[in-house]
Amino acid sequence: MARYCVMVEGRVQGVGFRYYAYHCASYCRLTGWVRNLDDGRVELEIQGDKDMAGLFLAKIKEGSRFIRVDHMDIHEISEQKESSFCIRG
Repeated sequence: MARYCVMVEGRVQGVGFRYYAYHCASYCRLTGWVRNLDDGRVELEIQGDKDMAGLFLAKIKEGSRFIRVDHMDIHEISEQKESSFCIRG
């Protein structure tokens, strides 16, 4: 089990990125959250199996025809108790 804080840069606001991250996290059985930042980046925290977290990160880096990820800054952080993944404002 691991938890990561990820800062994502690129075309990630106004293109459905948070919902894409939500669906990817659900598919990978991860908990955590995702939110837009005022500077145009998106911040997220994910927690779960390390292999599934790797799959999640690969999926969001790949993006979609609307989403373009230019850079991800990833840091491992302390685990938390939670039971789901959610979209924050």
